[in-house]
Amino acid sequence: MKNNTNKALIISAILSFTIFLSACQPLTATTEATSTMQGTTSSPSIPTITTTPDEGLSNISPVQKLRIINQSDIALHNLVVVFPEERIEFGDLAGGATSEYRYIPQGVYPYAAYEVEVEGQSYEQPVVDWTGETPMQGENFTYTIDVDPTRWQTEGQIIQLVEVSTDPPVEVSLPVLNPTLRIGMGSPTSLAVSPDGQWLAVSTRFGVYFYHADTFAESWFAAFPERAGQVIFDPQSERLGVISGNDIVILDVENGKLLTRLMSAGNTFAWSPDGKRLVSGSGCEQVIVWDSHSGTALKEIRGGLCSEGYSGIKVTWAADGRIYGASIGKKILAWEGDTYVQVEDFSAEGVNDTWISSILAAPVGNLLVQYDSMGLPSLAIVDMIQNRQIHLLDQQVGGPITAPAWAPDGLHLAVAYGMNTGLILIWNAQTGQVEQTIEGYYTAAGLGWSPDGKTLFGPQTPDGKINAVEVSDGSVLRSMDGHAPVGNFLTWTRDGLSTTNGTAVTWWDPNSGAGLRQEMVGTPQKWVYSWPPTGPGNYIFTSSDQTHQVGSVSSTFPLENEPSQYPFDFAWSWDGSLLADPTHVWDASTGKQVSQLQDPAQQHVPDKVACSPDGKRLASADSLNMQSPVIWDAQTGKVLFRLEVETGLLNPLWLRLAWSPDGKKLAAVGALMHPDTRSDEGMILIWDVETGKQEQLLTTVMKGYRLWTAAWSPDSRFLAVGSTGRELFVWNIEKGIPLAQLKGHKDIIDQLAWSPDGRHLASVARDGTLNIWELTELLSFQ
Repeated sequence: MKNNTNKALIISAILSFTIFLSACQPLTATTEATSTMQGTTSSPSIPTITTTPDEGLSNISPVQKLRIINQSDIALHNLVVVFPEERIEFGDLAGGATSEYRYIPQGVYPYAAYEVEVEGQSYEQPVVDWTGETPMQGENFTYTIDVDPTRWQTEGQIIQLVEVSTDPPVEVSLPVLNPTLRIGMGSPTSLAVSPDGQWLAVSTRFGVYFYHADTFAESWFAAFPERAGQVIFDPQSERLGVISGNDIVILDVENGKLLTRLMSAGNTFAWSPDGKRLVSGSGCEQVIVWDSHSGTALKEIRGGLCSEGYSGIKVTWAADGRIYGASIGKKILAWEGDTYVQVEDFSAEGVNDTWISSILAAPVGNLLVQYDSMGLPSLAIVDMIQNRQIHLLDQQVGGPITAPAWAPDGLHLAVAYGMNTGLILIWNAQTGQVEQTIEGYYTAAGLGWSPDGKTLFGPQTPDGKINAVEVSDGSVLRSMDGHAPVGNFLTWTRDGLSTTNGTAVTWWDPNSGAGLRQEMVGTPQKWVYSWPPTGPGNYIFTSSDQTHQVGSVSSTFPLENEPSQYPFDFAWSWDGSLLADPTHVWDASTGKQVSQLQDPAQQHVPDKVACSPDGKRLASADSLNMQSPVIWDAQTGKVLFRLEVETGLLNPLWLRLAWSPDGKKLAAVGALMHPDTRSDEGMILIWDVETGKQEQLLTTVMKGYRLWTAAWSPDSRFLAVGSTGRELFVWNIEKGIPLAQLKGHKDIIDQLAWSPDGRHLASVARDGTLNIWELTELLSFQ
């Protein structure tokens, strides 16, 4: 029986506390070997990083852990540490053993106690001289205790404190894995045609691909450790300038070898008409002229203004020899190209931009175009001799401007208006009239003209192919595969690995990376958003008006009573019969509403959702945790219970919910936000979905990261998470430890999928690639 808690009991010690201050600084990116083939294999590289927990959360961290070191030879059974509304269960602890760590909230409590069984006797004892705070002040504590039941009758205690020590930081060694297979070359970021018409350059986040313009045969590929941005040929077609991070690199067009690097030059540039110099613009509106051969800075013609709140400047070098620049607003600046003196009486204005305007001078003649960088379909044509704007090309086509390109004659301008419109217009810049309309194309990278003005390079079809088209009628002359984004959604079932980029659904061979088949399911006006875990066949489509339909390629149904606000998240039941957003459930075969979340306490609309494997329950949460996440009944909409959230003084940001395949746990991933430093701490929070109890808060080795997506392994033992940066992490959830960091992407990881046998992990990211990791060896030791 239990001893009465009113007895005058004294506990001289309670338990041992160790704080795991987790999460490390993000790792330095490794350089990956890439190939021009769609599917490429590489030997896994497994360097090791060593981190210490004290590099992670600050002293206000809620991630506190407690352990008990039992120095005696007496076994403890059913040990529980009790706080108000908190019970920290340790179970059995043998004599001479050390317990596993348990999370314990840091805070102020009116009492603390423990419950334990020793030699068949149950005890419930308050902590004497309790000060109201858990002894967790940003240190790693070890309390060594001794257990002696004979002291109970004489001293009113069975536990005696032997030693208190502060532990040194515990090192965490984490392997870093590169993908064993990469599919896709990466989404194009810029495109350029050489002035002589011989070459075509396409940059991606992985480097620069160089092609023969007349055949699209690849000539070379130059890998970049940083994202490759804008590409521009010199006037002689001998060199290629490329934005790389904050540098400008100049490559030899014959072989792609590096000739010159302009350090910290900025993020925009243009060649002088003779190719001997470059002008660059930076984010601080600094404008510098460089010697293009030596890389020497010749003149700073506009100083950096970062401290004054300026946003940046775009530059161009016109055929008349002058340098022009544009920033926020209508004003266009001009400098003489030989003396670098600002032209004070130049007063021509472009469009009224609320951000950094883009500007591009014609290759010959006296015209330049300045256009809105925020997506409005407005272009200003400026006559540099007349010193005035002569046309405002404001075609109401309903799409953003993505890529104006001057024809070699300096009189015509090709402008793409986004995927939703599928329009490329050829303007006569002198008259301000549209001379040619090319339909069915968009471009993500830009446009380029052949020297004779008859061929336009860069238009992309909805399947992502880059084309050379006839300007006169838009007919395709030749096409290039490989630069289409692989997708932003994927599943891996026993029927195969499949992805979508919104229009095309592609099935892949996960061993070779070869595309097995492709179906055009969506359109630029009706994108494929996702499909059930069972694989493609039934889809949810997102329309350009932000409404949704569910169904197959042949027939779709609108979602009944779809909320007016655009939902942030959708979840399918595992059999594909139900579809849910954070507040509604629909029959996926008809679009009819099944239920709506009935939460009388709701004050903030949730925007994240996950569905249980059996389709009977849903979890909903709002990203900023303004209200605790809830588990609710999918058929009735009634809230079953709220989930405990214990993150102390750090605010959680939920970015994805994931229900484990065995139905027992729910994971939320995102970040803990430090109010003092405004920095992020990558976070995984695990709940028991039967009780709503928070079981784990994991942050180790994820300092500075924001987790964007998550996927459970088929056996529910491991969790893979992807970040808004470039990295993924694999965790052993049973043990609460990170196993590996996965590198290979160059942008936000959108979706993860495990192979059905749990040996491989696939990921798609906004860099346009699909990566596959072999994890058999990593997981075999777990």
